Amino acid sequence: MIREELNQFDTTNVDSRRLLIPREALLDKMRPFYAKSDDARAAAKAMDRDINQVVDFGFLKPIKRGQSVTDYVVRPVLKAKITSDELETLHAQLVQHAASTEGNDNEG
Repeated sequence: MIREELNQFDTTNVDSRRLLIPREALLDKMRPFYAKSDDARAAAKAMDRDINQVVDFGFLKPIKRGQSVTDYVVRPVLKAKITSDELETLHAQLVQHAASTEGNDNEG
């Protein structure tokens, strides 16, 4: 998801050198990948944990305003770690997984 954003950014932005993703936009993109639950607090904790892990890997750099993180800079090292071919393969797997999950939801 972030790697796709970086590809799109690289092809459409000539003026800016870094991709900045607002925290809320990142969370919105992540929500569909988490199980639907009545406990919004648990889902938020899981997303924060996963974002922090991506920060620890060095792919995102948090930008703070005051005490809270408002944005993330996507680090270019992500392109070296996940190639475009790998990205296409992952995307196809996600589409296939989503299709099989939808089929299971209709059976109940």
